[in-house]
Amino acid sequence: MKQLLNPLYTVTMLCLLSFWGIACSEVAYDPVVPDAPLEVLDIKGRAGISDDDFCRYLDIENIHRTIPIVNRYIDNLPGNLDANQRAQALVVMFRSFRGITGARFLQDEYMQTPAVFFSFMDDGTDRELTLDFSSTGKVLSYYYDVTTGVYAKTERYYTIDRVFDFINSLDFEVKEITSGVCVSRLPSSEAELQRITNALNAKPYTHDGVWNTGGYLHYLTGTITIFPHLFGMNDRSYQADWLAAMREYSLVETFDYDHSGYIVEFQIPEDRTIPESHWKDMFAKYDFLEWVEMSYKRYTLADETIDGGYEEGVTAIDSKIHINLVEDYKTAPRTFRLHCATEKAYSSGSNPIIVAKELSASMIDLSFKGVAEIGMTADIGPARAYIDLGALAEGTYTLNLYNGDVKQTATLIVTAESYSIEMADNDTFGFKHKQLNRIPDNTIWGYVAYHQASTSTLVESFLNDLTGAGAVKKAYRPGYYLHFEIDESGDIVQPVPGTTGHYFDRLFVYDYQGDLANIDRLVEQYALGHESEMSIMLYTESGEEFRSWMYNR
Repeated sequence: MKQLLNPLYTVTMLCLLSFWGIACSEVAYDPVVPDAPLEVLDIKGRAGISDDDFCRYLDIENIHRTIPIVNRYIDNLPGNLDANQRAQALVVMFRSFRGITGARFLQDEYMQTPAVFFSFMDDGTDRELTLDFSSTGKVLSYYYDVTTGVYAKTERYYTIDRVFDFINSLDFEVKEITSGVCVSRLPSSEAELQRITNALNAKPYTHDGVWNTGGYLHYLTGTITIFPHLFGMNDRSYQADWLAAMREYSLVETFDYDHSGYIVEFQIPEDRTIPESHWKDMFAKYDFLEWVEMSYKRYTLADETIDGGYEEGVTAIDSKIHINLVEDYKTAPRTFRLHCATEKAYSSGSNPIIVAKELSASMIDLSFKGVAEIGMTADIGPARAYIDLGALAEGTYTLNLYNGDVKQTATLIVTAESYSIEMADNDTFGFKHKQLNRIPDNTIWGYVAYHQASTSTLVESFLNDLTGAGAVKKAYRPGYYLHFEIDESGDIVQPVPGTTGHYFDRLFVYDYQGDLANIDRLVEQYALGHESEMSIMLYTESGEEFRSWMYNR
């Protein structure tokens, strides 16, 4: 492989972080950051902060609960410290906790606020989080990025049929293929150019509603020149059709342009337990790739306890707030959450919504204080809040929702089978689903994705073997279950073809009370024997996941 580029990401801080290339857990730190004021070393004691206060939250689901602890530390720092010194003092604090594997500080001339990073071990994974600061210097949230895409650039003269072979050797979705150039040997004219581009864009894989396959008459030679933009090319029928179209319109690939070659964007499974290095190493073995770059999805872990004191830098919410009902079925006992997002998009999709909450035996008050705008990043999108309401007992609760001077009151009903909301439609708050059915104990569910209709026989074989291993098909209560829906007949709702990114999908749900080791062996059997034909994703109510592609790593 000729070179492996750092992630193409527009946030300067993350680019610099990639440049450092040092894992916190591998660095031996001095007990004090250079230039950090020595008097901060006893701030923890003065602020009443102990290791136990902090370290009991050292997992990705609960780490946001440490934000008030960090801000308590900041509040007790000497008032004459500048931003760099405060950041260095935070690094000292993080390193002092026994559960922290590393902490570091980064500042350069382009950054208005110093960056502070810390890492910890969570279920065998070393996670690094970045602190988001408000304009007042308080910490509003942490964030981390998960690799969700790979851009792979083929070398010059690597033709499209070989690109298809490359795609077919992997078990990843392909979002798009770009940067190819073709010239037509047909007689050149504007009318002929229009005829060819119209015919090509009538195909289902040459456009996505925004981009399409374009062309022009070369300014020197007048030759018809086509710039293919191909989508969903995992589908081998699409591949065959494109090769046939090249023959029909006498299209010949040309590699006379600078940086000639194809760029393939793969969509990889979103799995925060897999480090970026795994994907880089996977693609590094292909000598015909000139470079590989990663793309990411950002997750923000916001402080849910903020109640005042952050008004500076927080703007009022001037759009509807959409709320999803979520149950964390992996915890014991299960906990209930509200995932909130503004209808309005902001310059950074990492902007947190600041929410104050008060809970009593029968009443829940949620006051949406505003959006903390942290600056412009690449991930434009809604501001979000993730509100943990804990393990709610069965019963009826009054849910008061405030946005500024506007109040809406809903009734939340919790039963052994569901969470449901009763609230009149309004312009301030809305629920995507007003009832969330709780996933029953011993439930397994998932899907099989495949690209040839003939593979359906193999899919049926897998499902038959699943029932043979003890999975029992039963009628589930109709409704929404967070990860799937059940129709009125009690069966799982199958997706609309063409809406999932796969050519074919088969969803399933069963009751399974057997040994999960048998499920593991069954998925492995089909993964190793049929990796080019189908992909299996199977989940359990207790939190286990069995993904066929993982057996082929």
